[in-house]
Amino acid sequence: GINDADYVVKIKEELPKVNGKRKRKTVWVCPFYACWARMVERGFSKRTKVVLETYKDVTVNPEWKRFSDFKAWMKLQAWEGLSLDKDILIQGNLEYSSKTCVFVPQNINTILGDCRKARGKYPMGVCYMFLDKAKNRPRKKPFHASITIHTKKINLGYFETAQEAHRHWQIAKADYIESTVNGWSNDASFNILVANALMDRVHQLRADAQQNKETIKL
Repeated sequence: GINDADYVVKIKEELPKVNGKRKRKTVWVCPFYACWARMVERGFSKRTKVVLETYKDVTVNPEWKRFSDFKAWMKLQAWEGLSLDKDILIQGNLEYSSKTCVFVPQNINTILGDCRKARGKYPMGVCYMFLDKAKNRPRKKPFHASITIHTKKINLGYFETAQEAHRHWQIAKADYIESTVNGWSNDASFNILVANALMDRVHQLRADAQQNKETIKL
């Protein structure tokens, strides 16, 4: 990315020396620059792509290579207190661009997370827990289903098969997304395009559950 701002985008304050070394603390960052810098990092930082697998194939459209171009777009959006999202409007989208991105509340931004790293090879919402540590013996129903709501993991139960656990997750996830959209509808940040896209996910989850079909992506 190219920072072509004609003003200081970050102000740092000198701190007292510690062990002969002087450090600086950031006391202010331009909100437009902060948003652009995070996006550029996700699109180009090799370290970020290694540490956060979610961003492995993420890119940034050349239209936002320059900070000034991104800022011009962002100033036209309702963005204060909101998060930049790239893949709600277009399922599976991996490119940040003016045609794919939208600002949404944090709880909407994270609502489609699938915890890929934690669940490994199992379907979304499912993990394998063979040993019952409390009783120190193998479980008869080793497949655990859970859903995360407001950063809290909610237990949906243990099941004999991964498919059965996944189905319970599909139903719970659909209910959670729908209730979140309904609760968001009266907020000033409400976006009907985002709401419709999320309701499409609700219909997909319920159809998959009814047909006993695995939901591969949201």
